[in-house]
Amino acid sequence: MNNEILTLQVGKTGILTGNEFWKSLVREKNLLSDFSLGKNSPTNDNVFFEESNESFFIPRTIIFDLSERDFNYIMKSNYSKMYDKNRHFILNKNTGNSWLKGYYEGISNCNLVDNILRKRIEKMNSVKYFNVFNSINGGTGAGLSSYLIEYIRNNYPKSFINCCSIFPDLYGNTQVTFQPYNSVLSIAWQGLYCDSNIFFQNHAIENLLTKNQINNELSFRKVNYIIGKTISIIMNTLNHNFTLETLISPLIVNPYLNLFFSTINIDILLSKLRKKKTFYD
Repeated sequence: MNNEILTLQVGKTGILTGNEFWKSLVREKNLLSDFSLGKNSPTNDNVFFEESNESFFIPRTIIFDLSERDFNYIMKSNYSKMYDKNRHFILNKNTGNSWLKGYYEGISNCNLVDNILRKRIEKMNSVKYFNVFNSINGGTGAGLSSYLIEYIRNNYPKSFINCCSIFPDLYGNTQVTFQPYNSVLSIAWQGLYCDSNIFFQNHAIENLLTKNQINNELSFRKVNYIIGKTISIIMNTLNHNFTLETLISPLIVNPYLNLFFSTINIDILLSKLRKKKTFYD
């Protein structure tokens, strides 16, 4: 399969939105509760998953975080079997919500980063595509992810890097003092080293949920669910032997320019959610 994709979930937002993305793919793949193949599961779908020695499927992903809290949260869920702590980059560090400290932690632990990435890549038939979940707000999501995409571009120059990034609150309702600083530097790095960037904004999605009257109680989980579901729909075409370039090339006016910024129309998804009995069906 030529469409093998390695996903990176960076920081709190990257972990949680990426987790919703994987949950959506598990449902689409019709995996059983033990993540083995069901009767109606496709047998050749190894684009996002890899088969373990125990014959169950786990996401081809690496989690990068400088705190164990959010990783421990998903490890307590029903989807904990999808993740192996020994195959991820988890440290107990404090970036102080600073891009510079997050980037510096990547440099300081470059050998560990290299070792983790290479071990996962060696199990792939070919390394062509990287999919990154992150936020451009905090120190880890902005700074560490900037180091990672720069590392990937320098070591795998022919690979295609796509970033699914969460924009900070544009209305100033944030406790992150360095938010403008983090955002500017993160966008600059993604513009330099990524082939495409898909941005979401939490406040905008919350407004859409309220406008469509899907549920009166808003939560970050619902926003993360919308983001994860949207990305899984976009990426679903890759399960049918399409390449990532083929998937987004119609959106690019000039094929020699990178697709720096993309926006997603999720009105159709929201209209379907209105018809469901529960939000997460």
